[in-house]
Amino acid sequence: AKAAAVNNAGVILLEQGRYDEAADWLDRGLELNEAAEDRRGVAHSHCSLGEVRFRLARPLEAQEHLKAAAEIAAQIEDAACLALSQAFLARTLAALGDSSMATALLRGLDGSTLCDSPESTAATRVARVETGLDVHGAPTSGTVARGNALVEELCLRLEASVIAVGS
Repeated sequence: AKAAAVNNAGVILLEQGRYDEAADWLDRGLELNEAAEDRRGVAHSHCSLGEVRFRLARPLEAQEHLKAAAEIAAQIEDAACLALSQAFLARTLAALGDSSMATALLRGLDGSTLCDSPESTAATRVARVETGLDVHGAPTSGTVARGNALVEELCLRLEASVIAVGS
């Protein structure tokens, strides 16, 4: 329970844009989850740490955390964590210049049962916009402003769906 509380504090700080503080809390949450041998908690901690490291412009660290999250989530059959970590990993790989692997991950999520939840669907769409790649790996057309507006809209929908589920 303590690990979940620490992790939740980190996620709240991440959502507030307080990335350095979030990283500290999420690192501690990961340690606590590992000590408790809570594989689901470890997977979710890695996923959140991948997101915060990406936002701190540390994509190689983000990649490590997101790969770990995806691997554990697949082993324990946590579809939501797997979909989120793969969507976040696709964006990270694109930022690192590996558009072919990013495209492969996004293709794997398209039409997948992993994307049944609104959260997973929104994360995949946001990743596609942020990577600037269509389903074939080609750069998407349109203006940056339109892409940013779409990302903002999807984030608001994602937030609303998470709040609705949590209520």
